[in-house]
Amino acid sequence: MGHACLLVESEGSVILIDPNLRESFREETFRFCPDRIVHLERLPPPDVILLSHRHRDHFDLASLTHFDRKTPIIYPQDPLMTYGLKQLGFVELMPAGDWEQYILGDVSVVTTESCFADASSDYQEHGFLISSPDAVVWNLADTIVTPEIISAVSKVAPDLDVIFYPFQPTRQLEVVTNRTTSFPYADYSQRLRHLNYLKPKTLVPSSSGYRVAGANEWVNHFKFPVSRGQFLADVEAHWPEINVLVMDPGDSIQKENGQFVLLRQGATNGFVETRTDDTAERLFFNPVARIDPIVDPNVNGYNATTVRDQIHETFSTWIDYINSDIERWAVWIEWGLTYRFRIIYANTEESLVVDFSSHQVRLSEAVPDRVDFQMDCAASTLFGLMTGRMHFDHQMAGSIRTFSCMYRTSKYGVHSLAELVPEYSEEVLDAFGLLRRLLNLDGKHPYRVMDWELGRLTKAAAKGK
Repeated sequence: MGHACLLVESEGSVILIDPNLRESFREETFRFCPDRIVHLERLPPPDVILLSHRHRDHFDLASLTHFDRKTPIIYPQDPLMTYGLKQLGFVELMPAGDWEQYILGDVSVVTTESCFADASSDYQEHGFLISSPDAVVWNLADTIVTPEIISAVSKVAPDLDVIFYPFQPTRQLEVVTNRTTSFPYADYSQRLRHLNYLKPKTLVPSSSGYRVAGANEWVNHFKFPVSRGQFLADVEAHWPEINVLVMDPGDSIQKENGQFVLLRQGATNGFVETRTDDTAERLFFNPVARIDPIVDPNVNGYNATTVRDQIHETFSTWIDYINSDIERWAVWIEWGLTYRFRIIYANTEESLVVDFSSHQVRLSEAVPDRVDFQMDCAASTLFGLMTGRMHFDHQMAGSIRTFSCMYRTSKYGVHSLAELVPEYSEEVLDAFGLLRRLLNLDGKHPYRVMDWELGRLTKAAAKGK
């Protein structure tokens, strides 16, 4: 159905995975690619919905409003997802751990592990191993697997018929954090190498069917290093025995005479169809392409004075908070770090510098000769983050960009702080990391964002949209 959304039909069950039925998502900065249209009135009602993880290209609240609230939902043990689903009114919630099995009519669903999940936080994600009398399908969604995880799957399902495989080594943050944007050899090598262990009969490249839209379309030339066509050629060169099927929205796979075949635009009832396929043009990898300057289109029409006042008020609150519990910021104080926020408005810009160079943290508009961290951001984006109207994953769209110049000198040369204090993670000594910590001082920022979106959905429903 596009990107990572799949409908699986068996003799006795209809299973919908990661429904995202809208034209755009993530503050309307991402669109599906290939572009597609979903005819909701033709969509078969699912017997169960599977959600792989909380990222909003997979867990879309607006799309979930279209389904019967008695529909069972299997999803990771994630309190934020539980909160959102309960607020929408779903009553049959089934939060799952790794390797849990569910029997749904003639189908078995097993939640598979991801090494990207973080046991120290509430973020979890799953793939789904779906078995029926006719076929065994493994949808990896966005999961990161290892040979050990693949081995565990092979014990549950020795013969894999179809795998939906996240082939794309997406460069999520490199271009907006001033890191290398060259081809990700190691990441792509690992994804190919895993095919030696998987050995599926049929392989479907999956989970990369979207693009950045609007003012930051240039990001697409950095974000998607491998085309589907190139992945297909690489698999055919080394594993010619694998049947690779490249699916677009509206395509279906069926089992005929023991073989899995692709039916173009063969979705049952024609509930989804490809509208335009400009994937090759839109997602062409070109890491020397032009990087456009940040502009603030202010698509939500925020009042400029309101935005500036809110930004300044929030910074003052942050400074007071930091000074009230200065020990939490000991490493920043010890190294006397400075963090410049360059905020771009529609017709002007300003700088706010958070200065940790003394035991009383200060906010200044004077820019020092050198800063340790700099973040350039569109004012409306920063306003949206501060007010809980925008999720932090908006960073991937290019309207927030950072660099680090975090070093100290001695008579022996230049030493990066990552070198000098390796025990501190990027979350502690990182431009994005500090902003995340400040936005989430009370641990409730993700919930504020979800409440804002739920409120918008409620208003839209009241207006009959």
